[in-house]
Amino acid sequence: MFPILLILFYIIFSSFSLKEKIDQAQIGDFIVSQQSKNYYILFIRHLDASILQLEEISIPEAKLKSIKNQWQDWIKQGAPGHTAWVVYTIDLKKNEMKECYSFNRKGWLSINQQEAFLIALFSLPLEPVASSQRRRIGPPPINGEIDRRAMWNPPVIINGKKGSQPNIKVFTTNWPDDDSPLAHCKLELYFDGKRPDFLFPCWIEISTPHYTQNVRIIDSGTGMHSLHRFLPTQIDKERKL
Repeated sequence: MFPILLILFYIIFSSFSLKEKIDQAQIGDFIVSQQSKNYYILFIRHLDASILQLEEISIPEAKLKSIKNQWQDWIKQGAPGHTAWVVYTIDLKKNEMKECYSFNRKGWLSINQQEAFLIALFSLPLEPVASSQRRRIGPPPINGEIDRRAMWNPPVIINGKKGSQPNIKVFTTNWPDDDSPLAHCKLELYFDGKRPDFLFPCWIEISTPHYTQNVRIIDSGTGMHSLHRFLPTQIDKERKL
């Protein structure tokens, strides 16, 4: 574990990857994202020098009803209305997805390209975006006028409460030509500079020549715990869905 000031200096003035940021992450760190009328709760289930386990629960917006940011209570109740509940086990030393288990389907899933996205994202080098290149609020100036527009910042929500005076750090990367839907896409990841040890971004923007897609992070925090204490034994891994 590095001192906080050293971490902050490293993030601001050099390129890094999410895999390197894992050193400062904590078990129980979580985010809740919204994509295409679905919500995804993602948190760190287990973390050591060689293994990272991420647990993810998804639920359609129509079935969400009124959780009111009480995500942990909802999980304790068995996450009513959820459509998927999986654990990704990542081998940090080999840089590969080791296994994927589905609690709602009660079986091991075959690793496919969708899960491999996590591995690729953890390994991509992220370069800091200069202030002059940051997204701004309002139309650009004309006739060579000085750009005095304020920088745009995504909302930073912690435990259901919107933070004030955000200190956003933006990093960018380009997805490699791997024949995936993200091939050649530009990614911008927005991090909360007030939480340099927090693994997850507070906003992700994916740009193609034709459109831009945003991954909204509607909540984040620490202290998330799984309802399921144990995964099935090694013998059960022979049966995959």
